[in-house]
Amino acid sequence: MHHTMVGGHLDLSHNCIKTLPAPFGEIDAHGTLDLSCNELTTLPNSIGQLKMDGALLLGYNKIELLPDSFGNMVVGCFMDLSNNRISKLPDSMSRIQVGGDVNLSFNQLTGLPEGISNARIGGSLELGGNNTAYNK
Repeated sequence: MHHTMVGGHLDLSHNCIKTLPAPFGEIDAHGTLDLSCNELTTLPNSIGQLKMDGALLLGYNKIELLPDSFGNMVVGCFMDLSNNRISKLPDSMSRIQVGGDVNLSFNQLTGLPEGISNARIGGSLELGGNNTAYNK
């Protein structure tokens, strides 16, 4: 999968995908990458290498933990990680660059990394349905 070019919308949703290959983050994605409604529990460390113009859709999976590299990615549009099982965000989230909203609603978050205010998020950081102090 070394530097695979993907143009437009890559829809891998609703496929019962349980894992992604280790070099998955090496994809050159131009457009939306939809991995929603699968059975992912983890993401490969290479996901932090992702640089994409469109949206990254990872909602409605079973993701429990994001790799430390996650905050290194660049997403041009928006990112959806809603309805997973994420309980903690990596400290690297303070470096993430997302052009629009980041939806982390309906996970199991109890707090946010200390440097989250340094993240470059062009829209809203959505946290509804978690157990963070921000939702009380």
